Amino acid sequence: MKLRTALLDSPMRISRLMLALSSLTWAILLLLPGDLFASCPIYNVMAQIASENVWGIAFTVHGVVALYTLTNGTRNHVTLLFDGFLGCTLWTASTVACFVAYWPALPFMEALVAYRPPASMSGSIWIAAASWWHLVKHWAEEERAHYDRRCSEPCS
Repeated sequence: MKLRTALLDSPMRISRLMLALSSLTWAILLLLPGDLFASCPIYNVMAQIASENVWGIAFTVHGVVALYTLTNGTRNHVTLLFDGFLGCTLWTASTVACFVAYWPALPFMEALVAYRPPASMSGSIWIAAASWWHLVKHWAEEERAHYDRRCSEPCS
């Protein structure tokens, strides 16, 4: 019952803060001088999607908007787009891209047995999962507020 309450009824402030800080950390590391994508093969797939600067700017936008929504309590369609959807897209795409970079070039069943991604990627899985849950909750809260507002207005 406590897990259900934590998942469904909490405002997720700590996980939202972790998402925002994680995005800002990624942004800083991606925007630092140098070529991070060229120096580490785990970023090969990310580099095929977009340049380091594009990823860095997108993570910056997400981190700043996520901190803004967290500190001001603002929840609307704009924050749904830039906090919920952008964060979910960035964390899912970057996590999947890093896992795909380690997929061996073998027939599927052999590759499945031989696949060994880095254990450090486990944190990215949960950040991506938290971003999905935040998106779902943000969308549901927005819809619920719209429904509550519509139901409280007098019908004519």
